[in-house]
Amino acid sequence: MAKRGKKDQLIRDESSRISCATVHRYRNSRELICPRNRSSPMTPEDKELLDAHVKAIAKILYKNTPSEKIETFEGIETAVRNQVLEHVSPKIAFFLSEKRLEQQRGKHGQ
Repeated sequence: MAKRGKKDQLIRDESSRISCATVHRYRNSRELICPRNRSSPMTPEDKELLDAHVKAIAKILYKNTPSEKIETFEGIETAVRNQVLEHVSPKIAFFLSEKRLEQQRGKHGQ
């Protein structure tokens, strides 16, 4: 369940499935910050590149979403979540697991 909190931040209860415990959206900067990732800041160049790729992904997902599914905020949220889980997350997880294997091979001299 979602409810509005201070500064119009969307606050979710514990039963909500979201990858980061708390996500704050700052209106002016339009930047998403996950408390878990504060220790490894992203370079401005990487942020720009990521933003460009996310926008491209969003256009593709939007184009492939039936219009009746994006008529309400709830519908948009559900459609985005389902498409990210189906199309984006598996590819990111595969890439990250491959990178991890490469690092482990490098440490062990294989």
